[in-house]
Amino acid sequence: MRVELLILFYMAISLMMILFNGCYMLVERLRARRFERLAARFEDELAACENRVAEGRADAGPGPSHESLLAGLSRLSGMEAFDATMGRIAADPDADSVVLDAYLKGVAPVFEQLSRHYDDRPYLERAFFAYLVRRWYRAKPAANSIIYCLQRDLMADSLYVRQNAFEAMAHVGEAPLLAHALEALDGRGEGHSPRLVTETLLASTCNQDILASALDARLEALTPQTASAVINYLRMKSAGSPKHLLVLMGDARTDREVRLACVRYFMRNPHPCALPIIEGFARSADPAAWEFVAVSAMALASYPGATTVELLKGLLSSRNWFVRFNSAKSLHSLGCTLEGDLADVMAGPDRFAREMLAYRWQLENSSKGGA
Repeated sequence: MRVELLILFYMAISLMMILFNGCYMLVERLRARRFERLAARFEDELAACENRVAEGRADAGPGPSHESLLAGLSRLSGMEAFDATMGRIAADPDADSVVLDAYLKGVAPVFEQLSRHYDDRPYLERAFFAYLVRRWYRAKPAANSIIYCLQRDLMADSLYVRQNAFEAMAHVGEAPLLAHALEALDGRGEGHSPRLVTETLLASTCNQDILASALDARLEALTPQTASAVINYLRMKSAGSPKHLLVLMGDARTDREVRLACVRYFMRNPHPCALPIIEGFARSADPAAWEFVAVSAMALASYPGATTVELLKGLLSSRNWFVRFNSAKSLHSLGCTLEGDLADVMAGPDRFAREMLAYRWQLENSSKGGA
């Protein structure tokens, strides 16, 4: 009897699996049909927009289908279909970008209405809506409802919602709003990836000079990791106030990561007043300060001169491998030669210094050969 029950149990499980797979395939087929139907509708609206543009009409938006578009974008499947359709048209080299831009400007009010719809929606939908705003919202300046929606999502528990909202703000918001958004994001206390912060700021479409000034003024109010990310952004844009960053770099009370970010800033953007501070870091004898020495050795490549060369030659005898490696790299970047400027080191008693120079020159020569 037990064997029969076991067989019946196995048959029941198999039947339920068959039913589940059948239902899943049916749902996916229905979902695919809805996706195709919505995509076709968006393409029809774009074609109608093209006709209006060709006729010279000012309203190139979706016209009477506003409600239809609003209903379509109120669901996740509609958002996916809209994004896929717009993405396909934008990537088509034969498509008219003027028509697409006119259409997206016309549907901007739909996004503004949807911003209230997604107030209490699941995180996935809120993140996707912020993504759509970043890619396809074209109104300038952005409506208050859009800005409020993004500012609210900056406080969400989900990292994906926060990051998508921050990226959307970087594309549709003005510079002061983006600086305020970063401060609000940083103020949550949980921290945010410094790399994501820097990359988002670099990709922003607002006025970069105004943004740099607004961020520079907020550095002391930000957490060290976010402040470092902002300084990295300023470094890559060659923006910000060198005077302010010199003060931060020279202040022993400033967080270590912020000071290191300042050293890297003045490596890319040399400033005569930064050299004494960088040299002071490079001469530090504190083993715990090895990172300052290593980064400063790398930064000295931007400050050519006899004093710099002598300082770097001395750092070749450091016990720290990274210090020696960066020093050799800087000496090579400064145009020193093993037979000339560095002959005394190559003939000297320090085997570690000799080997590091030989290794660095071998790396550089091999990279040139590969190129």
